[in-house]
Amino acid sequence: MNRMVSAIVTATLTLSALPAVAASDGTLGTTSTGDFNIDLTIPNLIRISSMHDQTLVYTPGAGATVTENFCVYTNALSGTYNVTATSTGDTNNGDTGVFLLDSLSGTMEYTVNYDSTALSEGVNDNRGGLGYSADNLSINCGGTEPVAVIISVAQSEIDAASPDTYTDTLTFLVSPN
Repeated sequence: MNRMVSAIVTATLTLSALPAVAASDGTLGTTSTGDFNIDLTIPNLIRISSMHDQTLVYTPGAGATVTENFCVYTNALSGTYNVTATSTGDTNNGDTGVFLLDSLSGTMEYTVNYDSTALSEGVNDNRGGLGYSADNLSINCGGTEPVAVIISVAQSEIDAASPDTYTDTLTFLVSPN
């Protein structure tokens, strides 16, 4: 009995793994017609756009801040996505988990606030499973830039830094939720 059940389960699994064959061949004649099905599976897609290079604006006593706005579009039904931010300044100086501006004189930390959420360098963030809201109607967000990222350097970092130009490349990796 167990062998028969095992054979039926094996046969069922084998048959269910085979693709459905709906194509049909024509017959021999003065004309002939054949047909076949065509399938296309569209995966969840996502696009980040309208990003711009930024220069931090220093305000004595308050540090330096800049806001970057851009678009995130997805065709995912949930309309949400995860984000991971990475810093080349951090990569150049070891995996410290913080965002770093780099210069010949040294480094200084900065913070990234992504749509009102503080991010950690190299850590995937999805707002506790809720994800961030993306535009799911227009691939260019209808010409708007609804995502707001605030980059900040604390006054204490500036006070401890040597005069120089500090730079970084901040990269955002977004994926549909």
